[in-house]
Amino acid sequence: MPDSSIPVTPTLSVVVPVYNESANLAALLGRLCPALAAVGATYEIVFVDDGSRDDTWKHMTALGDAQTIVNVGAGT
Repeated sequence: MPDSSIPVTPTLSVVVPVYNESANLAALLGRLCPALAAVGATYEIVFVDDGSRDDTWKHMTALGDAQTIVNVGAGT
């Protein structure tokens, strides 16, 4: 039986640049996850905040804390 404590390296990465998308992140994730799961590969979703002036960063980090498949970062 495989060791479930060893992290799985994703075979697919989806990078999503976001700018002032606070209100749309949860809906995007809700549609993106089932589509990626249907592919049958291990995956990660990387949100990159491109300098948003709304609560995008707060929402991104909350989604990242809630789901292990979401990574967040700040753009320059």
